[in-house]
Amino acid sequence: MIFLSYLFLFLTAILICTAYYLTFIMGSATFYEFIYMMMHSISAGGTLPTVMKTVVPCIWLLLFLLVLFFILNKFIFLKQKRKLLFPILLLVLSFLLVLRIVKFDKYLINSFSKTNIYDEYYVNTNDVKITFPEEKRNIIIIYLESMESSLFSKENGGAFNKSRIPELEEIALNNTNFSPTNKLGGAYTLDSTGCTIFSLVTSNSATPTYNRLFYSYGEKNPYMRSVKSLGNVLKENGYNLELMQGSSVKFSATDYFLKENGDFILFDDNTARERGLVPKDYSAWWGIEDNKLLEFSKDELLNLSKKDEPFAFVLFTTDTHFPNGYLDETCDEPFNDHLSNSYACSSKMVSKYLDWLKEQEFYDNTTIFLMGDHQIMQDSYYKNNKHFERMNYNAIINSVASGNTKNRKYSQFDMYPTILASMGATIEGNRIGFGVNLFSDEKTMIELLGREKFDNELFKNSEYYKKNILNEVK
Repeated sequence: MIFLSYLFLFLTAILICTAYYLTFIMGSATFYEFIYMMMHSISAGGTLPTVMKTVVPCIWLLLFLLVLFFILNKFIFLKQKRKLLFPILLLVLSFLLVLRIVKFDKYLINSFSKTNIYDEYYVNTNDVKITFPEEKRNIIIIYLESMESSLFSKENGGAFNKSRIPELEEIALNNTNFSPTNKLGGAYTLDSTGCTIFSLVTSNSATPTYNRLFYSYGEKNPYMRSVKSLGNVLKENGYNLELMQGSSVKFSATDYFLKENGDFILFDDNTARERGLVPKDYSAWWGIEDNKLLEFSKDELLNLSKKDEPFAFVLFTTDTHFPNGYLDETCDEPFNDHLSNSYACSSKMVSKYLDWLKEQEFYDNTTIFLMGDHQIMQDSYYKNNKHFERMNYNAIINSVASGNTKNRKYSQFDMYPTILASMGATIEGNRIGFGVNLFSDEKTMIELLGREKFDNELFKNSEYYKKNILNEVK
């Protein structure tokens, strides 16, 4: 009986710590993300020590529960049956609390619901005719970790009196920036695009990731092989493809998706160690910090530019990841909080990187697409701006396409056709999957259905999805 009591208390501590982590550290996590990470949670280099920093309060919580149980057990719960009642009650309540925080009710309802959204709106990615110009442009796509347009100054549509990312704000002002208002803005984050892998998949395929319980992508379940994603289109048109990031590409099955999505050359923290660019035991932040990664990427880009074929280069930053971001010795600290300083440093780093790109021979024939992958998973950062509409950052440099960029409500789904258009490619009908070329006058899914309805429908069961995207045969 005593063993069960302490076991239940231990499990309760884990659940309450999870609730703490989700509420005060991540803030916007959903059960969908939980499922995906549970099925694809291969640890990246710096992940464990980074996450452990946020788990310390759980140790104190466990000690508190043990002391509380000892007192109750000694002076109040005199009967044996009652001694087990308290731990059971705590366990049940903490379990329900976690389910509520991750919107399990939404997941449950959608799991037993069906949708016709694919039959009505989805444009099969294999059926769209995409035509490239005779002289093909290079494309550099930079995913900026948790970078929001909300970080701009209020003057230009942000949430702060003083911009947290002044250089990136200036870049958005002087280049193409799509916004749902007349000021600077960005893409709406949906539950279906709320973490890095979801954002990568939707922005490259205009198709949501399938994430149900006990379904795992891998060798037996190819990652959306039936979808013609951006990488597939570029590969067919003779592009050399490479992706670089500071954390492991195995985390969240990123490598599986990219193998199907054009078979990219992959460079991660393990690659840097294998090549001797950093010591074999090196680990900073989530693997390798941005300052080093950006430097390493210069050689990769120069090598790609020397080849006869055009190139597509994808880069992921990580310094502004939760919790609280990362600061290395090169960073200034103009603000009072760590995360703001991390954002400010990232803004300066990316700006200097773009200055380097401008000096390269391939620059004039290269389109550069900057976008935040999702909102910061740390809602407490916006505690003084709770009613502000938060959006993902975007800016396009050297776009050959033009059109109305203001008052457009959109999401990561619309990035796929918009990236192609910015490179000069022509898209038949201006629609791919659930995505719309934002340079066109076609309405996005959010503009057609509304943000909440579109997001809800994506998580419902679809026979079309299972048959044509997962290739499930009854």
